[in-house]
Amino acid sequence: MQSLVGSCQEVFFEEARDGGVEGYTGTYARVWAAGEPTHAGGIYQVKIRQAEGGRLLASIME
Repeated sequence: MQSLVGSCQEVFFEEARDGGVEGYTGTYARVWAAGEPTHAGGIYQVKIRQAEGGRLLASIME
């Protein structure tokens, strides 16, 4: 997962969680990003910021 840090990825956000949204990249890497509950169920481009606790932390690019 560390190799994805700094990259831009397309993520399908499945659910709102922990004050943001969580989902998966096309290669099934788990991603969390700060976002609105309305982002759940959508596909967004994100910038991967860091790897932490078995998931990637990202920013949604809007």
